[in-house]
Amino acid sequence: MIHLGTYGFIQLAVQCRLKIMSIQIKTINLVEQEAIIDRDVNLNGEHVQSVNIYQTDGSFVTAEPFNNRIIWYPQNPNNVENTILGKIQTFDSFAGYGYLYFPLDARFDYARRILWVADSGNMRVLKVDINTGSAIDVAENGYFVTSIAVDINDGSLYVKSIKNSTTGIIQHYSRLADFQESFEFSCNYDTTIDNIADTYSYIFSVPLPSSMVFDHVRKRLWWVGNEMIYMADTINRNIVPYSMASDGFGMARSVDVDFASGNAFIIAKSIGNNMWHILQAFRDNNAIVSTTYVEKQWTSSRVNGV
Repeated sequence: MIHLGTYGFIQLAVQCRLKIMSIQIKTINLVEQEAIIDRDVNLNGEHVQSVNIYQTDGSFVTAEPFNNRIIWYPQNPNNVENTILGKIQTFDSFAGYGYLYFPLDARFDYARRILWVADSGNMRVLKVDINTGSAIDVAENGYFVTSIAVDINDGSLYVKSIKNSTTGIIQHYSRLADFQESFEFSCNYDTTIDNIADTYSYIFSVPLPSSMVFDHVRKRLWWVGNEMIYMADTINRNIVPYSMASDGFGMARSVDVDFASGNAFIIAKSIGNNMWHILQAFRDNNAIVSTTYVEKQWTSSRVNGV
C-alpha cells in the first residue's frame, strides 16, 4: 500500500515475510528520495489493511481489521507534541453505533473534515466528524465492504463490496449517507463475510482497498477484479469494462489514476510468466497503452533500506 500526500511524502505499509510477519509504516521524502527514519511506525506484527492521508496536515489513518480498530496518526507519529493533531487517536467504538468489527478501509473527506470508515464485519460504513471524533451517521449497506472512495467534489461516497462468491456490488451514497444507486459486476471471490478469520491466508484473499479509486477531475470511478478493469463515467452515466486477458494479464489487485492524463495504473499478474506488472490503461478504458515489470532488488536501488 502506497499513498501520496500533499507535502511530497508517501506513507507505505511495509510487509516483510520471514519467520514471523512484521509490519512497519514508513514515510519517504520524494524530493530528497530518502526515508524519514524518525517517522517510522513499528507495529510489531500487527496487520494494516489500508493507509489514507489527510491532505491538509499530512496526518494519516490506518485500518487494523485483526484488532477491530482504526488509528489516526499525526504527520510525525514520534513527535506528536509538535504536530497539528497533537496525539495518536485510536477508535474501536463509537457512541450510539457500538464496536467496530473487522474494519478494512478508512478514507478522509478532507474538504469537509469527515472520515468514512468501512466497518466491514458489521456490513456498514460509518461517517465520523473528525472535529469531535464522533460518528454522526451510517450507511447500512448490508454487504461485506472491501473498499471505499470519496468524491471530493460533492462529498459523496462509493462503496465496493462482496455480494456473493461470484458478484461484486458498488453502492453510491450522498454526503449525508443517503443511498443513491448501485451497480453489480462479475467477480470470483475466495472469501465472504461468513468465514471471517484473523489469519493472513484469509486477509490476503480479500480484495485490497486500493482496488477502487475515484478520479475527481473527470468524475470517473475505476475498479478492478479478476481480469477486468472497470471505469464508470458518472457524468454520462455509463460503465466501460475492459478485459486484460487479451493482453495476457489477469488477477488485477490494485488501481490508481494519474489526474493529469486521466490514465489508470493497474497492478496485475502476467498469465505467461506469472509475474506482477504495472499496466497503464487509457483514460477511456479501451486499451492498455504500456506495461512494465520491475524486478525485485535488495541492493542500493532501495530507498535507504525501504
